[in-house]
Amino acid sequence: MNRFRQWTIACVMGMTTTPLLAQSSPWLPVPKTGSVTISQVSQTADRFYRGSSAIGIPFGELEQNTTWVSVAYGATDALAVDARIGRSAVDAGPVGEDKGPTDMTVGVTWRLLDEATDPGMPSFAVRLGLVRAGDYDVGRPNAIGDGGDGYEASLLVGKIIAEQFALSADLGIRSLNNDVPQQTLFTATAHWVTPIPALSVRAQYHQQRSDGDLDIGGSGFSPPRFPEVTEDIDRVSVGATFSQGPFSIGVDRFNTTGARNTGDFDAWAVSVGYHFDLYRP
Repeated sequence: MNRFRQWTIACVMGMTTTPLLAQSSPWLPVPKTGSVTISQVSQTADRFYRGSSAIGIPFGELEQNTTWVSVAYGATDALAVDARIGRSAVDAGPVGEDKGPTDMTVGVTWRLLDEATDPGMPSFAVRLGLVRAGDYDVGRPNAIGDGGDGYEASLLVGKIIAEQFALSADLGIRSLNNDVPQQTLFTATAHWVTPIPALSVRAQYHQQRSDGDLDIGGSGFSPPRFPEVTEDIDRVSVGATFSQGPFSIGVDRFNTTGARNTGDFDAWAVSVGYHFDLYRP
């Protein structure tokens, strides 16, 4: 397998090792191949942002553990599909616990430019996805999600440099019903395939901005309106993926550097992936 093919598979496998972020990559799976990834995410916070001010959580600590199952498949040379489901449990101490299915997403990615066939150009793709709310209670500090159905759309661009380094970016929106503010999402990632060919590492910056002007504790706020508050997030992460044959294992560390109306979460994610090939000559 050539170096470019190895890199492409590493990127596809790695795109689901960061389950706090969008399932998006400008590098599509090879046709009739794909991956299945199981990820375990643990995130905790002892502070939260009331508006833009970070204060201690009155009930001590908020802890959330989520298991994700993600699938990506290359339908054609220029078309890939993806899906993600999960189950989450939240512990908010005296406020109580909640557990149940997370929001489910399914998406389709079209590649418009391929750097392998257009030398000098980046890879460029667009993704459209549907979001289906999970079965959980909303309007509480320990809610698993916002409880909205809707869609997400993003523009994806990436460039492999010297077959060892790559840069990628994802700019998109997520729009949900039930008065959940529309979100604008931006993610930039630097990738490096190390001198150990099976090991790749990455560093990432993620930003989320929401429309609306409702703050926790602000004018007009009440607990049932938790899904309507404006949630902004700035987050950085570092991670690594080790691949051996069709299997891979990834570890990622996430840190919130700034936010509005959400927990000041730190998180770890551990993922195990399997790459499959359905091609029959």
